[in-house]
Amino acid sequence: MENAVVRPPLFSERTKVILTFAVVGAGIYILYRAFMKFQQSSGQMIEQQTGANELEKLNNDPYTRQKLTPNQASAIANSIDQAMQGSGTAENVIYEQLRLLKNRADWLAVAKAYGTREVESGWYVVPNQTGTLVQNLQNELDSNERSQVNAILTKRNCGVKI
Repeated sequence: MENAVVRPPLFSERTKVILTFAVVGAGIYILYRAFMKFQQSSGQMIEQQTGANELEKLNNDPYTRQKLTPNQASAIANSIDQAMQGSGTAENVIYEQLRLLKNRADWLAVAKAYGTREVESGWYVVPNQTGTLVQNLQNELDSNERSQVNAILTKRNCGVKI
């Protein structure tokens, strides 16, 4: 056995430690992302259900019921969604569409029609954003644009701030 070939280890101890930390770190990151996605989706479901319940209550009162038809609410939601797609946001389209709202019930109808949607960033390195109407507007608009949206919503008694 004097001529036995002794092979050096494939990885040094230091490399093994680094690889272990990298694998464990990647696993923790994957779990974190899954948890955050679950938490976000459950928050979206609660927001949507709360809005739907309030809309139903408002629509039972002739003084607070929505003025928009479901088709109009859906068209506004679609227009706002298209304004947020890709690189750059068409803020003027968003302002124009929000000016069509007459009251809180209209806002809730548009938010219900919007549901949860994915907004494409238009950039490979920037991830897409999935959220409710409020979440996507918060993500897409800067503070000055949000102020303008809030002014429009306040003027129309929508009772919501972005």
